[in-house]
Amino acid sequence: MTVEEESALLAKRLTAEGVITAFEYINKTYGLNVHIGQRVTVHGSPGVVTEDRGRYVGVSFDDHPIPVISCHPTWETVYEAK
Repeated sequence: MTVEEESALLAKRLTAEGVITAFEYINKTYGLNVHIGQRVTVHGSPGVVTEDRGRYVGVSFDDHPIPVISCHPTWETVYEAK
């Protein structure tokens, strides 16, 4: 199994309505196309999207000691195109 396949599998979660995929809520609510591995800049700090955190995006910043930080999907956020 590739890293991408494993990430996609881990990103799925069960809800009362069935299975929803990673970032489904964020992508539908804000009209985005967020995905794991996507480069992002939040409040001027570059990083990479590493986790779906429900209504937030888990970002690993390039120069930050905390491994993953929950970030609002639109507040001062710029996503690089895939």
